[in-house]
Amino acid sequence: MQICEVRVEDLPTIARIHATCFELAWDVAALEGLWQSGVRGFLVLKGTAAVAFLLYRYAADEGEIISVA
Repeated sequence: MQICEVRVEDLPTIARIHATCFELAWDVAALEGLWQSGVRGFLVLKGTAAVAFLLYRYAADEGEIISVA
């Protein structure tokens, strides 16, 4: 397994993973809005397949986990 930083190009993949885990899933447009507000994350790869992610945000001197799937 490999962990890498999320790039804006990864948002459709994150939307797909989110949809498999949550009934009220975020679509790409929602994730783009989060990205524009400063949310960043990590993507977990197994081989070349993305299998999980963590999204977070820093505000002032605090961090917040937005979503994990």
